[in-house]
Amino acid sequence: MGIYLDWRETEGVIIYQVVDPWTMNDLYQAVKTGFDLTKEVTDLVIIYDLQQTHHLPPSFLSGAGYLTRMKQENVSLWILVGVGMLVKAIIHILEKARPQLIADIKMVSTLEEALALMQTRQPPTPVSAPKPD
Repeated sequence: MGIYLDWRETEGVIIYQVVDPWTMNDLYQAVKTGFDLTKEVTDLVIIYDLQQTHHLPPSFLSGAGYLTRMKQENVSLWILVGVGMLVKAIIHILEKARPQLIADIKMVSTLEEALALMQTRQPPTPVSAPKPD
C-alpha cells in the first residue's frame, strides 16, 4: 500500500497515512512531496497516522534519524497517531537522550484527537534575520 498524503491547506496540516506494507523509500518520497507542498506555509502541523500499520521496515531507526534532522522550521507540532509499543519506546529514549529533538512531538490514539490537539498549538518561533552591518 504505502503512504498517502492528505494536505489540508486551509488548516495548515498535512497528514501522512501509513498503510501496510510500506518501506522507508515510501516514507522518503512522501516527506519530499509534503515538503514541496508546504515549504511556503508559516505554521504547519504534521500528522503521521500509523493506525493501519503494524510493522517498521528495515533501516527504520536510521531513516527516522535522518527525518528528524530534516525538521522543517515552519512546523509547530508533530503528532503521531496510533503508535505501537516499539515507537513509543524509541520516543521515550529520545526524551531522555535528546529532548530538544522531540520537544514538538505528541502521541495520541486517534486522528480525531490529533485534529483537536492541533488547535492548541503555538506557532513556531520565527528565526531572526541577521542584522546588516
